[in-house]
Amino acid sequence: MKLIIFDLDQTLVDFLPVHEETVRRLFLKEFNIDARLTGIDFSGRSLTDNISELARAYGIDGSLVQGRMGDILGEYERIFSSLMPADPAKYILPGVRQLLQRLTEAGHLIVLYTGDSRAIASEVLSATGLDEYFRFAVYGTEAKTRLDMARLAVSKAAEISGDKFSGKEVVIVGDSVRDIECARQLQSLSIGVTTGVHTAVDLKSRGADYVFKDLTETAKVIQAIESYRGESVPLKTG
Repeated sequence: MKLIIFDLDQTLVDFLPVHEETVRRLFLKEFNIDARLTGIDFSGRSLTDNISELARAYGIDGSLVQGRMGDILGEYERIFSSLMPADPAKYILPGVRQLLQRLTEAGHLIVLYTGDSRAIASEVLSATGLDEYFRFAVYGTEAKTRLDMARLAVSKAAEISGDKFSGKEVVIVGDSVRDIECARQLQSLSIGVTTGVHTAVDLKSRGADYVFKDLTETAKVIQAIESYRGESVPLKTG
């Protein structure tokens, strides 16, 4: 059994258009500024970090934002929920459900870490029906960095399963260079997918063990996840 930690946005689902419109409405309401999430390097960062970074990019007083972050985050969640599409299952990326089903059947421990808040991630998982595959989730509001989130996931997994996971027994699957850097610092196995803004070259340059176009090649992705048996892992691109 391996501990497999999946990122959510642009790895399993693509709700970027919803996040983009949420940001636009939020910043118009709170600061009278027409902001764009895609105007910053948002991928693999927490929601609160992205709000702060956007504020800095548009010249908004950081202390003002930090002092009101709880209210701002609550408004973000309200707007996001109001924009939830009627057909959320269409936002699941190709191959995701099949892969999660196969990994579940194989007995792996599957968890989620995401920069989203609990409210947003829970709504997305519930609306898409992906919540059934995850034993638990770690949210961007629970830990300061992505590495801290991964460490918290490893700790929670040990408590739940009674098994200690370390090194390549831990697999991190994500679309951003921050996921790959997190895996490298944790000395875990990293699988990158190019369904986000970062390219295969970006992911490889940060040390990804495997890179795939997406998660449609179920057998190959599972082979990559289960590949490590104590030997060094070759870099492959699918």
